[in-house]
Amino acid sequence: MAAAVWVGNNPERAVALMEPVVEDAVELQVMASAIYRSVETIDWRASAEEAKTLYITALRMPSMMLERLEVRLGEVNDRLQAAGAGSVSGPEKKLNGQQVLSILKDLQSPQSIAIR
Repeated sequence: MAAAVWVGNNPERAVALMEPVVEDAVELQVMASAIYRSVETIDWRASAEEAKTLYITALRMPSMMLERLEVRLGEVNDRLQAAGAGSVSGPEKKLNGQQVLSILKDLQSPQSIAIR
């Protein structure tokens, strides 16, 4: 009851105090909506399968998994070197972000390093 009396006596001050709270609430709602949309798009089955594959591989033969990872990283390094990413001879030899992204897509999935 006392709060209602205070708001009635100080409407401008009440608005000034509540405005940042409402703005923050709206911003949190927008951020939460974006998070919910992101979570909805995750393929949880595929993620679980990838995690199981890595776990089983690591338990069975961790050295083989690391060797496979070393091979894959070596392949990526070779492709980057062949494309001139390590070159300092000029900007025409440098890769742009899109090219590096396409080269690294092979390492996107843990299954690419799993023992087959």
